[in-house]
Amino acid sequence: EPGAALFTVDGVIDLFAVASLVPEGYQLVNTTNGYRIKGADQARLLAIATDIVKHQSLSILSFTVVGSV
Repeated sequence: EPGAALFTVDGVIDLFAVASLVPEGYQLVNTTNGYRIKGADQARLLAIATDIVKHQSLSILSFTVVGSV
């Protein structure tokens, strides 16, 4: 089931640098309150967010699944 998650990190994600880590069918965007990742498989959202922050040497401060897209 498609879903979305909002998350915050202890810094700034370079969206261009992590573009290759965002699988086909998913979208990562900057929002006023952090970042939103939307995609086809709700169960994968945390794993994708974790890969992105590891790549940027950041940590996730909060992570909330916000339901269907």
